[in-house]
Amino acid sequence: MILNVNRSEEIKNEILKKLFPDIGEKEFILNEPYSNYVCFLLWYIKTHDNITSFDELEENSFFIGESDFPPLGLHDVVDAFRKNKVSFERLASLKNTYSKKELTDAVLNSSSVEDFPSGIAAIVNEILGITSKDTVLEVGCDYGAYLILTDSANLASALRGLADDYMGLTDAFVMSSVLEKKKITYYNIEELIPSDKVFVNAFEFEKEVFYHFTEYIMKQESERLMWGKGRILHHEKLYGAIEYEKPDFPYENSGWNICMYGILSQQGKGRTVAVMNSRDLTIKSLRDVREYFCKSGYIEGVIALSDKMYDNTWVNSYIVIFGENNDTVKFFDARHMHEARRKKGKRVNEISTELAKKIYDLYKKEGVNISVVELKTNDYSLNPVRYTAGVVDNVKKIRLGEVLANIGRGKEMPAAKADKEVTDEFSHFACVTQSSISEGIAMTDKYYHGDKVNDNNVAMAGDVLLSKAISPVKAAVSKETCIVIGNIYILRFKEDSVVSPEYVKCFLESDYGQEIIRGLTSGSNSKYITVENINNIEIPVYQEDTQNELNLKAKEMIMEIEEYYIRLKETRQEINELFK
Repeated sequence: MILNVNRSEEIKNEILKKLFPDIGEKEFILNEPYSNYVCFLLWYIKTHDNITSFDELEENSFFIGESDFPPLGLHDVVDAFRKNKVSFERLASLKNTYSKKELTDAVLNSSSVEDFPSGIAAIVNEILGITSKDTVLEVGCDYGAYLILTDSANLASALRGLADDYMGLTDAFVMSSVLEKKKITYYNIEELIPSDKVFVNAFEFEKEVFYHFTEYIMKQESERLMWGKGRILHHEKLYGAIEYEKPDFPYENSGWNICMYGILSQQGKGRTVAVMNSRDLTIKSLRDVREYFCKSGYIEGVIALSDKMYDNTWVNSYIVIFGENNDTVKFFDARHMHEARRKKGKRVNEISTELAKKIYDLYKKEGVNISVVELKTNDYSLNPVRYTAGVVDNVKKIRLGEVLANIGRGKEMPAAKADKEVTDEFSHFACVTQSSISEGIAMTDKYYHGDKVNDNNVAMAGDVLLSKAISPVKAAVSKETCIVIGNIYILRFKEDSVVSPEYVKCFLESDYGQEIIRGLTSGSNSKYITVENINNIEIPVYQEDTQNELNLKAKEMIMEIEEYYIRLKETRQEINELFK
């Protein structure tokens, strides 16, 4: 645990200031993550008494694991010292200035390293069922965070990581070294790495990173790549193992490629689990590769997890469980099962070890089995929401009409008249039009200058504004009293409503809500939702404590969207200012 982040930054700055007061490598070294590698080298010198000169440091070579693959980012820094050995002497002179703990904390406190969600590690390991005799492989192990978490839990006999990103692999090596994680071995080879349990980290997989890595290597000067440029060339053939074992595999630019690599690496009666994104599970361009997995019987089940599991994105993550000879796929929606926390000032959702076990138990007991034949009719979409709407935890549902006090409508007005009467010029009547509803919020930046309007055309703070069009339905919560113009419904809630306007707005714009609305309007040629449709929409309502928590969460989410929107608007204004 890092106890003093500020002190860690102070140490890095002190080291760099003493090392590079005037040399040309300064600008290079001062950038993250290279500054962190400098700090690591000082840690290494301090913890290895045999390193007393630059030549002795260079002879070490820092090869990673059994593959003899070098952590290239670290070698970048060593190369900088080679060009200016005076700087290395300055570094070595600082050996006794800082304690081992101070240097360890400074290395761990790196802005370049992304955390892996401990909640996803918990549920992955629950599903894998790791024992003390197992070897565990992570495919796509950038930064090594999952392996470090798993090692700390003392679950496996050995841990292996395979990565494509040379900087991520360097960070993984550095972090594992200072934490003295001796069970972890990192690889960067094209051959399969047989393991008992396999985790595929495909959430942020990008084929472009893989090719960027190879391109970087091949552009380096031969004398710099003293460890052997020739054998790294074949890194590009990571997928050669897949091609050899599965010549009919439909290669695509997606995380499914490393999923197949993981499956092929699994040995015996092991287990393979992946964390993936919605793009890989639903996008039409990847239909063929999903069909391949489904028809081959590889997909056992899919679990939808909450958004905000990762602190750098709102995107939901999905757990894909692989197996053999599956003619059905089990789906479970666990998006609501999490605990809200704050991390580095940001709201994140977390899953404890106990909750991870509960999610997996519910998946096995209450998951919905869908045949591969039925999946075909849905383009082999593997998003659980599509198949589990209305069955999650047997949640009680109420008709939306039961919590509404009134449904108003926007004032109908010809376009020519609207152009004259709805303008940017200030008046006492703020105005919302269809174009005002964007990114889930209503921006009342227009004003009404026409005749008196009916009360039924006025929205008050807390009313939900709902577009009549269903492709897709757009919703927002009104922040103030305003006049509504155009094809918009105004939903006003009863004072004793168990659901908040924010919760209803989020529901209506969710995949689940959109599916419900499409179901109500199916069979009709109309592209618009009716008042009757609105009243008949069924809203899931949970037990009081859970519902109150969801009401609050929905409000927080909308506040964050508003903040992002305001920042975006301000940035666009700044861009325009550049060219005035």
